[in-house]
Amino acid sequence: MSDVSKRNAFIRSIAKNVYDDVPRLVFADWLDDHDEPELAELICLQIELEPMRDQYEIPRAKELHDRENQLLRTGIWRNEMPEEWQDWQACLSLDCRRGFPDRLRCPTRSFVEFGADVRQRFPTIRRVVIHCLNGWGERLAEDEGLQNLTELELACWYADEDMQALTSSFAL
Repeated sequence: MSDVSKRNAFIRSIAKNVYDDVPRLVFADWLDDHDEPELAELICLQIELEPMRDQYEIPRAKELHDRENQLLRTGIWRNEMPEEWQDWQACLSLDCRRGFPDRLRCPTRSFVEFGADVRQRFPTIRRVVIHCLNGWGERLAEDEGLQNLTELELACWYADEDMQALTSSFAL
């Protein structure tokens, strides 16, 4: 099996078990052995940081946050964004947790246009935060980007019709 095939197998395993850190740690070990020590470090660091992420008074948490920020500024995992999405990135917020893209935040219109592609490119996304939903509920409910999504957050006002469309959606 080629390294690309092994890498893809690791990512599929991680995506199937988004709340399990064991596949992530095994992948980090593999990355370390395959000349990607910074990504391996990010995975391990964020796993250690997660339980104390919001406890800034803990010295170890501050230390981990500082190193995390250094690693994330290098764009370790963002280099996979296609160039044609540059305009869309102005509306996109993609957060990395436990070493992988974890939360996508965007307006509903952008998700309907690009959401399925983003989720396919980053299968570890477990949470999508949608804003500007009003009037887009039916289109969002039909969008294949919602399939197998673990968490959907509506961070905006929405009409009853939008909520009815979403609650009747098979995707949720």
